[in-house]
Amino acid sequence: MKGQGFEFRPAIGWGTYAMADFKDFQQYAIPDIGVNVKSVKEFPGYANFGADMLYYLNPSFGFGATTGYYSTGARNSYADYSGSYKMDIKARAVNFGGIVSYKQEVGSNLFLGLELSSGIKLANIDIAEKLVIPSQGFDETYQFESHNWWMMPQVRMSRYFFTDISFGIYAGYEYNAKSKIETKENVLHYLVGENGPVRQDWSGARFGVYVTIPMNNL
Repeated sequence: MKGQGFEFRPAIGWGTYAMADFKDFQQYAIPDIGVNVKSVKEFPGYANFGADMLYYLNPSFGFGATTGYYSTGARNSYADYSGSYKMDIKARAVNFGGIVSYKQEVGSNLFLGLELSSGIKLANIDIAEKLVIPSQGFDETYQFESHNWWMMPQVRMSRYFFTDISFGIYAGYEYNAKSKIETKENVLHYLVGENGPVRQDWSGARFGVYVTIPMNNL
């Protein structure tokens, strides 16, 4: 293996998200319209996508930049012959940050690595609410945004199947600092639930697969 060089590392995985405040808000937001509105989703785990660019000073130690994309959501809904109600909450977030990596060969072309990444998370939240009944109704969309700090330790295992290209798996846990969710029009206006301002929390397990592609011409 080369002692130095750039590596590009795209990945696809699965994540779980704490979202405790949002789950409480989903129940708090159920309207009193005389019917039993149901919560049919509660911010489930969902696929995520990421990419890293690393520079290895030697076969074991590297550092670089990382990014990732996450999404989840929830829905309250009801429908019968007389009308319908629906509220969709869609949350999307992008990570930007740095990463340090340490890896060691533990078998023939098999490597075990430990990594730590950290940075800022930028999130957008859309809440779309629609009521349709014969005499009246409404259709509104509210947009919010938030940013906070995150950190993720993780372990990786990879195997080289070609000259420099490897395939691997990873597992880790992302810690997020909770942050208020602001309206896009005015940062002094927040999304508020039964217990005060709603705070986003994307903390949760992360795991997936990735490929490492050498960029020796950089």
